[in-house]
Amino acid sequence: MMVQKILKKLNVHLVFCYSYFLLFILTNFAIYNDYDGNYFIYSFYSISINLLFFISLFRGPLLSIFFFLTWLGFWFKVSLPHLLNYFFFANIKSPNLREAVQYFDIFIDNKVIEKIMIDFSIIFLFLSIVLFFFKNQKNYLNFNKIYYFRINQYLLFLCILIFVVFNYSLGIYHKGFYDQFFTNKLFSLAFKFLYYFLPNYFLFELLNHKKDNSISYRNFFSTIICINFFLYTFMLSREYIFFSFILFAYIFFDKKMKLDLFFLSKIILIFLTLATLNLKITKDLRLCKLNNYEEKPNYSINFLCFKNMVNSFMNIDSAKEKLSIQNDKKNINASNVFADFFGIAASRWVGFESVYMKKINYDYKNLKIEQKKFSNQNFIPGIFYLLYNENIYIFLSYSVFFCLLLILINRILLNYFLNYYQYIFLSYILSYRIFHSGVNDKNTILFIIILISIIVIINHWLFKVKS
Repeated sequence: MMVQKILKKLNVHLVFCYSYFLLFILTNFAIYNDYDGNYFIYSFYSISINLLFFISLFRGPLLSIFFFLTWLGFWFKVSLPHLLNYFFFANIKSPNLREAVQYFDIFIDNKVIEKIMIDFSIIFLFLSIVLFFFKNQKNYLNFNKIYYFRINQYLLFLCILIFVVFNYSLGIYHKGFYDQFFTNKLFSLAFKFLYYFLPNYFLFELLNHKKDNSISYRNFFSTIICINFFLYTFMLSREYIFFSFILFAYIFFDKKMKLDLFFLSKIILIFLTLATLNLKITKDLRLCKLNNYEEKPNYSINFLCFKNMVNSFMNIDSAKEKLSIQNDKKNINASNVFADFFGIAASRWVGFESVYMKKINYDYKNLKIEQKKFSNQNFIPGIFYLLYNENIYIFLSYSVFFCLLLILINRILLNYFLNYYQYIFLSYILSYRIFHSGVNDKNTILFIIILISIIVIINHWLFKVKS
C-alpha cells in the first residue's frame, strides 16, 4: 500500500523527463569510453536529435510520434549497443545497422557514418528551430463540444471478434485475409487500413463517451489495448509492439486520463505481457503455415495451426502428427521469446542504415538488380531515405519543407476532428505510415490523401447530423 501511495503521488511527466535525461547521460558516458570514432561528432549529433525529440513533445501527437520514430531510428538503435556493451557486458555489434529485422552483408565505413552524422546534426538542429517557433494550436475547433453517435459496446466487441475470426480463418499466409485475396499492394493496404482503422475508430469514440468517469475511462483504455492485441495477433503481425506509441501519446496529451505512475505501471505491464505473447503466437503460427501451406488445403491449415498452438500451450501432443513442424522451431522457450522481443524493441526501427545504404549508392528501388547482395528484399527504407541528398542545402530545403507539410497535416486533423481520442489514433497511423514511406512513396501520398479526405467527409457529415 505504501508503494502504491508513493507511485500515485509521483508526476508521470517528471518521471519520464528524469528517466530520459538519465538515459541520455549514461549513453553518452558509455560511448565516451566505448566509441572508436570521433566522440565530438557523435556528441553534436546526439544533442541535435535529442533536442529535436524533446521540443516535439510539446507540439502535439502527430509531430511527437513522428520525431519519436526519428529518435528511435537515428539515435536509440545506434547508441543502445554501446550502452549495453559497457554497462551490461553485452557483445552487440556496433554500429547496429540492422533495419526491420533485415541483415545487410556490407562493409561498414566509420568515415561514412560520421559524414552522415554531421549532415543530420545540421538538419535536426534546423528542424528544432522550426518546431520551436511553431506555435502549437491549442484552441481545437470541435473538441470542446460534445458530439456522440450511439454505439452498443458489446455489439461492437462481437463485430470485432467476428472480423478477427473471419480474417484469420480465410487467411493462407503470413498476414491473413488480404494476402490471399488481394494481390495488388494498394488493395492490400486498403484492407489492412480498414482492419485496424474501423474497429479503433469506434473504440476511441466509445472512449470519448467515458471521459467524464475516470474509472470507466481507464478500464476501457485497458480494454482497447487488449482488443488490439487480438487484432494484430490474428493478422499474424508483430507490429503490436508499435501500439506503444498510442500509450506514449496518451501519457503526454490526454489530461482526462489523469495518469499516475501506479496506473501507468499496470498499463505498461499489461502491454509488455501482451506484446510478448503476440511475438510468440505469431511466430508459432507463421512457422506452422510456412511448413505446411503446400501440404494441406488452405483453410484447414489455419485451423490446425491454431489448434497446434493451443495444444502446445497446454502441453498436449494430439496435434503433433497432423502437422510437419520441425522440433527446433516448435520448442520455443522463454529465453527465445525474450530474445525476439528485445530484438524487435531494440533494432526494428527504420532510419540510419537506409541513409547509409543510399550514401554508398545502394538503390532500394532497383532491388531486382541488387537482390543477390541482400538476404531479404522486404525493405522499409524510411522517409529520410527519400529526403537525403549529398548537397546539404538541398537536403535542408527538402527537410524543412517536409516539416512544414507535417505541421499543415496536423492543422487539418485538428480542424476536422470531433473526437480528440480519434485524433491521437489517426496521428499515430499517419506518423507511422509517413515515416516508413521510403520505397512506396506514391502509395503513401495516395494513402494520406484518401485518409484525410475520408476523415474530412465523415466528420463534416457527423458535425452536420449532430448539430
